[in-house]
Amino acid sequence: MKISEQVLQLIWKYRLFKQTHIFTHSGKPLLVKRVGQHNKNEGPDFENSLVEIDGVDWAGNVEIHIQSSDWDRHQHQHHAGYNSVVLHVVFDHDTEVYRQDGTIPEVLVLKPLIAQSTWKRYRDLRNNSFRIACESLIHTVSPFYIHQWLSRVLVERLASKSSAVLQILKDTQGDWERTSFIVLARSFGLNVNGDAFEQFARSVPLTLVSKYADRPHCLEALMFGQAGMLEDESLEDEYYQTLRTEYQYLRAIHKLKPIAQKTWKFLRMRPHNFPTVRLAQFIALIGAVPQLFSKIIETENVFLWRSRFDTLKVNPYWEEHFHFRKPAISKRRIALSKSMTDLIIINAIVQILFAYGRYTDDESYTSRAIDFLEELPSENNGLVRYYRSFGIELKSAADTQAIKQLNTIYCENKRCLDCEVGVQLLKPTELSKEIR
Repeated sequence: MKISEQVLQLIWKYRLFKQTHIFTHSGKPLLVKRVGQHNKNEGPDFENSLVEIDGVDWAGNVEIHIQSSDWDRHQHQHHAGYNSVVLHVVFDHDTEVYRQDGTIPEVLVLKPLIAQSTWKRYRDLRNNSFRIACESLIHTVSPFYIHQWLSRVLVERLASKSSAVLQILKDTQGDWERTSFIVLARSFGLNVNGDAFEQFARSVPLTLVSKYADRPHCLEALMFGQAGMLEDESLEDEYYQTLRTEYQYLRAIHKLKPIAQKTWKFLRMRPHNFPTVRLAQFIALIGAVPQLFSKIIETENVFLWRSRFDTLKVNPYWEEHFHFRKPAISKRRIALSKSMTDLIIINAIVQILFAYGRYTDDESYTSRAIDFLEELPSENNGLVRYYRSFGIELKSAADTQAIKQLNTIYCENKRCLDCEVGVQLLKPTELSKEIR
């Protein structure tokens, strides 16, 4: 069957070939003691490898090719950097090749060492119409390997997400307080209004937030005004007009510039997710916890954050309104739901903690971020239910966040050979027995 060099590299990396009683093309007994580190930059494919050939240990690099002649085709015979190659691993050996110093590297031919069951599984994974390639096979993989892999992709997800936080930190010239304000604001907008909330938060001077933190009416006027939601002078609503009047004053003395009202999305949203309601809740948080960043790095109990969100004092106006233009049919509770609270903790508090840990090289913060996720209940959405249908146990938000990373980065792109689950499925039967 046709095979790519990338696949052959991964077969070597994960030892998906016969390991005992193997020989080089010249007939010398070979033992692979260390496959080496996968080098994705210029130079040999694997560095710091260790192989025993005919009873002698050789430490150096390994180069992978489909055919031996690819060595010459890639011009390795002219580069001294390939003199350190102690083993040339190929799928087919079609010609003798030479290092730049004139010596011949030992060759391992993988084609006869790869089990037919591995090829069959590989074809099954690559050629099916399932939503994820291993849908019909994942139940055969030990939960040990699945959860071991989820732990790794969780850290990968947190590192990726925290990079966005560190970019905001760069934009704010190292101001963690302002960064926290922006990241938390974005989390209130979720996917639909996340960008709008971030744009709004970047427009708000934090000096004014601190100045008016103990004056709720001024703070609400500042925030709703900067959000571009107080531009209609004809709207007949007493609360709206008092905010508008106050904002016009603040706008004049502080030379403020609001974002465009059209930035916000209301269409096809449940009323309790309207940006007006979410902004009112965010304002309540800012009023209750003015020094956000200090609280984030000092708070060691995730349930204290839950308590803070649960006791936010949102303006009672929003108990009877979803937006300024029309009252709600009936009075309702305006506090954040537990599920929304958990999403804010996951998408903001955890990300800031992890980013701060990376920034300061202090594992106590990155570990606490992971602890928070492990202490929160698992999310409940279509993607989570889909993976649970295969019998995968997802107990906490750490598990469900990892599933999002697994699905987005690996499953959707069919990167089966970069995934521990795929590797376990491709191992020959005798190597893939479940851990008891």
